[in-house]
Amino acid sequence: MTISICLTANPFTQLTDSNWRFKSSESDYMINGLPNGVLTSVKDTNHPFKKYVMLMITKILESHYGTYTLQVKNKFNVQQLTHVISLLPEGPPVTPRDIKIIYITAVSIYLEWTAGFDGGPDQTFWLNVFDRETSDWFIVNNIPDTTKGQGGLFEYKLTTKQGLLPGHKYIIHVGAINSISNVTGSSVMAQIKRLLDKGLPVITIIGSTFGVLVTAGIVTIITLLWRRGRICKGICGRYCYYMSFNH
Repeated sequence: MTISICLTANPFTQLTDSNWRFKSSESDYMINGLPNGVLTSVKDTNHPFKKYVMLMITKILESHYGTYTLQVKNKFNVQQLTHVISLLPEGPPVTPRDIKIIYITAVSIYLEWTAGFDGGPDQTFWLNVFDRETSDWFIVNNIPDTTKGQGGLFEYKLTTKQGLLPGHKYIIHVGAINSISNVTGSSVMAQIKRLLDKGLPVITIIGSTFGVLVTAGIVTIITLLWRRGRICKGICGRYCYYMSFNH
C-alpha cells in the first residue's frame, strides 16, 4: 500500500523535513518510517516545484489502520496539511440514508438517496418494496453503485415492470450489500398515480354526439320546410323571410 500526497513549494522541502503523523484509537505518534514501510519522494518532471511525498507499507497490519497526516517544512515555515487520509479495514458498507421521492408518474417512482462508502469490497444497492394495499412485497436486487464506492447522491427509477401497481401506496426501504455484510437504510412512502381510462373523455363524446344530433335536426327541419314550399333564409338573422312555391 502507498499513501501519496502531492506537495508544491518553493524552495522545496527535503525528505528529511517531512514527518508523517499516525493516529488510531490506540496510538498517536510521529513516524519517520515503519518496520515494514518506506518513506520516499518523487519529483514531478512537468513542474519544478511539485513533488509527491509517499509512505509505502509493504505489508498491512491491523495496527496500521487509522489516519495519516503529513507535516512538512522548508526554510520559511512549517505547515500541517489540512486533509487527512484514513486507512480502514474492509467491512460492511456504510448505511445508505435520506431516501426521498423526486417525482412520481403513473408507471414509475423516481428515488434519490445518499449512498455511503462501500466498505472496501464493491457494493450494490437493494430496495424492499411493501404494498400497503395488498400487504405483498418484492425486492429489487443488484442495483449498481454509480458512485464507485465513494458515496454521494444516488438516483434510481422504480417502475411498474418491476412490480408496482397504479394507484397503490408503497413503503420503500433502501439497503446496501457487499461481500462482507448487508445493511438496511432509511425508508420512504409513495403512491403511484392512477392510470386514466383509455379513449376520449365522456364529455367530449357527449359533446360530439350532441353536435351531430343538433346538425341532423336542423337539416331535417330545413328539408321539411323546403318540401312544404317555405324555407327560412335567416335562421340566425334578425329577420326571417319566407318564399312561396306553387305546387
